[in-house]
Amino acid sequence: MLIFISYRRDTTTSHAGRLYDHLSAQFGRKEVFLDSQSVPVGADYRRALDAALGRCSVFLLVIGPNWVERLKQARNADDLVFHEVQYALAQQIPIIPVLVGGASMPSFVDLPLELAQVSFRQGFALTDLRSQRDMEELSGLVNNTLPLLPRLVRVASRRSKGIGAALIVIAFAAFNLATLRNPVEFKSPPAQTPPELAVQARVEDNDTVHITWDRSRPEYRLAVKGELEIERSGGLRQTVELRQQDLTGGSVLIKERKYLTSAHLTIVFANGLKLTETVRLP
Repeated sequence: MLIFISYRRDTTTSHAGRLYDHLSAQFGRKEVFLDSQSVPVGADYRRALDAALGRCSVFLLVIGPNWVERLKQARNADDLVFHEVQYALAQQIPIIPVLVGGASMPSFVDLPLELAQVSFRQGFALTDLRSQRDMEELSGLVNNTLPLLPRLVRVASRRSKGIGAALIVIAFAAFNLATLRNPVEFKSPPAQTPPELAVQARVEDNDTVHITWDRSRPEYRLAVKGELEIERSGGLRQTVELRQQDLTGGSVLIKERKYLTSAHLTIVFANGLKLTETVRLP
C-alpha cells in the first residue's frame, strides 16, 4: 500500500507538503510518498519514483491554477508529472485530483491526449479557509479508496498486538508477494468518449439543404480548425473550411440538393483531438 502525491515543485510545493504531513500522521510516513521527503539524498530519484509508483494504491494529483499551462510547456518524456500521471492512468490506479489555490478541473481538450482521462476524475477542492476540515475529509476519502486488506492491517495494528493482528499482517505479506510475482500488465488508458458533434440536415426548399451543428459545451472554445466535406453522387467531394466563429456551432447552406448524398463534419482541437461525424443528407 502506498499513497503517492504528485505535484509541481515550482507552484504547489507548500500544498503538497501540508498534505504529506497530514496523511503521514494518519497512515504513517512509510505509507505516503512525496519525493522531497521520501527520496534519500544521493539516491536516483527516477528509480525511487518508479518503485513508489509500482506500490501505489492511491494517486493524489495536486493541481494548482497554472497546472495545465506548465504541463503543456513541459510536454515530453522527461517531465516527471507527465510520466507519473500517464503511469497511474495506464495502471488504472485510483486518481484523486486535489485542487488547490482556487484551481478548477481541466477539461479533456485542455490536456494532452495521453492524459485527457484525468478530466473525467472527480476532483477534491482543498481550500485555505477550511484547510484542516478539508484535510480530514480528504483523509477519509483516501482511506475508503485504499484496498480492503491494507486497511484491515492498519486497524489491527492500532487496536491489537496479538495473534489476530499478526495473522492479518502475514496474510498481507502473502498478498504483496503474490502481486510481485504476478505484476499488473501495462495497459493503455481507456479510450475517450467525448460528446457527439450533433450534426443535423434539413431541406430549406426544393433545392437547398441546411446543415447545422451545435457545440454548446464551453471546452469547445479550444477548437482550432474544422471543415465540412460534402459528398455528391458519383464520388465527387467538396470541402468547405469553417470560419473560426463557426467552430462552436454554425450552419452551411448547400445548393443543388439533387446530387447530395452525405456530409462529414470534422473539428480539430489544440491538443490534437479530432472529432468527425457524418450525416446522411435528405
